[in-house]
Amino acid sequence: MQGYFLYLFAVKNKLFSIMLIGMLSLPLIGTYSWLRYQKHMVRREVKQRIIRGIDPSELVRLTFTIEESKTALYWEHSGEFEYNGQMYDVVDADTVGNTVTFLCWWDHAETELNIKLDELTRIALDSNKDHQQQKKNLIENIELKYLRSQFTSKLSATFIVVEYHMHYNWSYFSISLQPSIPPPRSA
Repeated sequence: MQGYFLYLFAVKNKLFSIMLIGMLSLPLIGTYSWLRYQKHMVRREVKQRIIRGIDPSELVRLTFTIEESKTALYWEHSGEFEYNGQMYDVVDADTVGNTVTFLCWWDHAETELNIKLDELTRIALDSNKDHQQQKKNLIENIELKYLRSQFTSKLSATFIVVEYHMHYNWSYFSISLQPSIPPPRSA
């Protein structure tokens, strides 16, 4: 009977920890989702504007060599690219010899949303060492307060830092049960 109560206690504490982590991450996930939705709506609006026709004075003409267009431009899809941190929607393209000229709509709204999304991603995947230490301390406090007791085995939190090519760090932890020392005697 005592084992059943210990089991319920351990399950309750683990469930509480999972809920706490979920509540802490909810604002970040909500903000990210809202910004992605806004970006989608801006793309739709620009597409409608291109279909209706844009005043030629509002368009930007960008000329590149074919090689530059492959390396200097980050293409979202065939009708949209990023150049020097700015988003452009292609209205018309013309290739003459070794050069390609794009007639583009300079998408200021989507550029601003991309900056906000990048900032949010940087915050979420913060590589700041002080912030990593704060996260480690939070996990250790949760572990000490809710996951350890005199009746359960000690748990250890192992932090693993995964480094991405965009210079972001993403930390996660794994909880592993360690056997009690010395092992219990068999009867």
